[in-house]
Amino acid sequence: MLTRADRRASWRYFRDALVADLRDSQHGTTAEGIHLGAMAGAVDLLQRCYTGLEVREDGLRLDPHLPSALGRLELELCYRGHRGVVITVDRRAVTVALGADGHGTVRIHCRGTTAVVGPGETRILPL
Repeated sequence: MLTRADRRASWRYFRDALVADLRDSQHGTTAEGIHLGAMAGAVDLLQRCYTGLEVREDGLRLDPHLPSALGRLELELCYRGHRGVVITVDRRAVTVALGADGHGTVRIHCRGTTAVVGPGETRILPL
């Protein structure tokens, strides 16, 4: 279980990594691909760690733990042929919207609640 101190430290390290990368503190590592790797890691942290996103056989699992400095997080992903799966996490709920062009449904699990989202539908799961 993440403690409040863990979440604060996580956010601080996340910001430090972004600032170091943007300032190119290693002087020239951007050309070597270090920038791309650092940004991919930052996106991964936002998408998987702060949302608690796990891709499972039976659907998408979410267990959000947003840092206090981050009030809302929205991401769009592709999942099993569905383009435009939009997941929004805030302090009160997880909202999942599925684009109208998908086929079939997507099962969402979040902290003991399960919802099925069909093409063109939106589901809100309280936290």
